[in-house]
Amino acid sequence: MANVISTNVNRATDANGNPVAGAKAYFYLSGTSTPVTVYSDAAATTPHPTPVVADGNGVFPPIFRASAVSLKVNVTTAGGAAVPGYPRDPVVIFSDQSTGAASVTFNPVAG
Repeated sequence: MANVISTNVNRATDANGNPVAGAKAYFYLSGTSTPVTVYSDAAATTPHPTPVVADGNGVFPPIFRASAVSLKVNVTTAGGAAVPGYPRDPVVIFSDQSTGAASVTFNPVAG
């Protein structure tokens, strides 16, 4: 199971809070300029193209990493200009060991 990469936002916005259509996200080993492969699926079998491109509303698709090694992420506009708040180093990576709603349980109590 792959680890989910959280860029702390799933939407690229400019300094005024407006979405950055077509923003580009680049991923590197933390503290370096060494690119890393990120994936579009939790099984880490389908690599994202580099860079990962946001949709017309600046929203990125889910991004996964096969290991929990710290990463740096840089986000630019479609034209390559810096997006405020980036690069971020390190980004949050957490294990996606959830099984969805099947993992939710309830323990009723008397009274």
